[in-house]
Amino acid sequence: LASPSAQTALISQLEIDPNFVLLAQKVHEKIVELLLSEQFIMKRGLYLINASWLIDWLKSAASEQRLDAFMHIGWTKYTSKLRHDSIRNQITEIFKQQARFTPAPGQKQIADTTETPYVLTDRV
Repeated sequence: LASPSAQTALISQLEIDPNFVLLAQKVHEKIVELLLSEQFIMKRGLYLINASWLIDWLKSAASEQRLDAFMHIGWTKYTSKLRHDSIRNQITEIFKQQARFTPAPGQKQIADTTETPYVLTDRV
C-alpha cells in the first residue's frame, strides 16, 4: 500500500470533483470505524480495510459526474467485499447517513469479490 502522501497524489491525479472525494473519505472513515470496532471484530471477524478500498472506489468512479452514480459505485464496491447481509445493511446505512445515498429498490448487493475476515478466538 502506498504512503499517505502517495495516496494523496494519486487521488489528485484522478480529476474527481473535490466535494465527491471529501464525501467518499467521510463515508470510508465511518466504515473503517465500524469494521475496526471491537464489538464488530468479536462478532464478525477482522476485515483488513485500508485506504486501498477508498482508492479502488475513486478509480472506479473517476469518470462519474453525477453524485448518485459516484456513490452507487462506492456502495457496490464496499458491500461486495463483505460476506453477510447484516454487514452490507450496516454499510448501506452509513451511505444513507453520510452521503444521503439510498440504493434504488431492486439494486442487489453483489457478493462475488468478498474479503475473507480473520476470525479471532481466545487462546487456551
